[in-house]
Amino acid sequence: MKRPIIAAMLFVALAAPTTSAFAVKIGSPAPDFTLKDVAGKTVALSSFKGKTVILNFWSTSCPPCLAELPSLENLHRELSKSGVVVIGVAVERDVAAVSEVVARKKLSFPVLIDPDKGVYFDSYALFGLPITLIINRDGTIVERVIGEAAWDSSAMKEKIRNLR
Repeated sequence: MKRPIIAAMLFVALAAPTTSAFAVKIGSPAPDFTLKDVAGKTVALSSFKGKTVILNFWSTSCPPCLAELPSLENLHRELSKSGVVVIGVAVERDVAAVSEVVARKKLSFPVLIDPDKGVYFDSYALFGLPITLIINRDGTIVERVIGEAAWDSSAMKEKIRNLR
């Protein structure tokens, strides 16, 4: 039963219009936003300017999202000292459920909560989960990855290291 749901989410993500006036585009500046993390601390995307940002949108009810979190954690641990920041944005209201996943998966990168999906839908005009945006040091979106990815693969790490 999980495969049809995943297939439907992927279809929606791939079929979503990317030319909308509101959709973020590759080569455009990443819209700034401010959200609270799982501890209630306010975090702004703009506070990471000058770093490469891996901005991952996910949900606790999304199996591919949960499956890729360990590889994001591995990427974070390996590249954080070289100016790469992984930021998770949980697209849901249940802070306790998100906190439980953060603890169980031993995530050390910032995990923010987007309870009304304002950043996900309104600022970024995204559809489907997981979706990850790679933002270069200048704050420009350089890539959009739809679906689960192996973030800790040598090819992906090399790609991210080479961003300017």
